[in-house]
Amino acid sequence: MNRKKYFLCCVVLLGLASCSDQLLDRELMKVERPVNQVVDEYHYYLEKARWGDGEACMKLADYYRQGIYVKSDFISMSVMLLMAEQYSGKKMMYDYLNSLPQEDHYRLLFESLDCYDMGRTDVVLENAEKIISIGSPDGYILKGLVSVDQGNKAAGLESITYGAEQGSTLGKLMICMFPSLSGTGDYSNLKKLEQLAEDHPIAYRVLGDIYAGMVCDSIFDEELAVDYYRKSEEHGFLGKRGADTMLKLINDVGAQPKDPDEIYKLKILSGIREGD
Repeated sequence: MNRKKYFLCCVVLLGLASCSDQLLDRELMKVERPVNQVVDEYHYYLEKARWGDGEACMKLADYYRQGIYVKSDFISMSVMLLMAEQYSGKKMMYDYLNSLPQEDHYRLLFESLDCYDMGRTDVVLENAEKIISIGSPDGYILKGLVSVDQGNKAAGLESITYGAEQGSTLGKLMICMFPSLSGTGDYSNLKKLEQLAEDHPIAYRVLGDIYAGMVCDSIFDEELAVDYYRKSEEHGFLGKRGADTMLKLINDVGAQPKDPDEIYKLKILSGIREGD
């Protein structure tokens, strides 16, 4: 598996990092997106993001970076940035991250992705120490990945596990996803993934993909997949591919839309034109 894809396994599973994923046409982007009465700034932007508003996704990325209204989370921030690109039609992720201070925790993490992908483990380890020194356990995840890559799997998993225990969402997601990605057939960690979703709803999208059969064909439950996709949509994490998959699943199981707007919203999010 490509190193960057392994590091950002959740983003890859979400299908948001694919260069082949076409941006929505301008005609679809002009669709009026209703915003229900909301009680705070976060829910205002969340409601707009749920209708495919790229600028709103960018605002939510800020919240996930800063830990405002939600728990700070690198994976969730990255997914929101990718969705902002997807729905705005603009390439902005690198500009956003490059605008952060040089020693910003998430900027260091993102730069480490590129260095890790190029095999520059010296830079990755240097950044890992910087991240640890500013109090973030994500640095242990970087160190663990380098150890695994160098053949010391036991030490690597120990470091990743330690980082997860210290609060790294990236580490927690990787531990939950590792059996699925490695093909070991051990899915006992799915319960942990469900628990993680309570605080980090990006996990609902991962669960939707798992039960939709996108990770391993031995796990397939259409009704559970629809249920988890719906939960991820409530938090703005469905995305284009998730919406497309959910539409097909609803049709397969004959599920009733949960509200009158659901099918219409899914078509907008997936890029289907009215009348297609």
